[in-house]
Amino acid sequence: MAKEYEGYVIEVNPKITGGVHENSLSGKFKLGETIKGLSSQTTGILKKKNVDMCQLVVQNISGGTGRYIGDPTLINDSTELIRGETTLDTVDTYRTYKYSEAPYKYYLETDTTNKEPVTNALHIPNAGAVEYVNITNEDGSITRKYNDYGGSISDSDVAFQTYRNYEFELNESRSKIRYVDPAHIERFIDEFEELVGQ
Repeated sequence: MAKEYEGYVIEVNPKITGGVHENSLSGKFKLGETIKGLSSQTTGILKKKNVDMCQLVVQNISGGTGRYIGDPTLINDSTELIRGETTLDTVDTYRTYKYSEAPYKYYLETDTTNKEPVTNALHIPNAGAVEYVNITNEDGSITRKYNDYGGSISDSDVAFQTYRNYEFELNESRSKIRYVDPAHIERFIDEFEELVGQ
């Protein structure tokens, strides 16, 4: 996992201003090109682009500070302009994560059981509204559900599953070995031989 998830995920925050799509990843950058942080002077190779999650996965990090800048909670130097050295495409960073700790998917913060994927409002500029509905379960507990009418969920109402956690859960589900009850094997063999013998 350390090798596959080496590097950083750069998340951007697209906006539409006066009909212009700012910070969109759509049609920008080429896989394999060098991505340079113009403030941090950090460089790396673009390995993956996830337009739906507004993420660039950059590996083989070198130079500069060794880390791209991106933390909207800081006041000074919280983001930086990054540039593709081949295409010369640019976007502003919004958040940066170590790859294994980056969001694999977002889910409604109150949905701790099913963790159904939702779209973070940061990724859809000028998104529509979302209607919340409280549903009373059989056991009397209340689950908050939502109806998404072309909108998305506010960043403050979502949580995310990391790539590391996703891989862990995937491996856990694959580790459950199922086997055929030995009592049924003889019956299977008899039926199989009967069918093949015809």
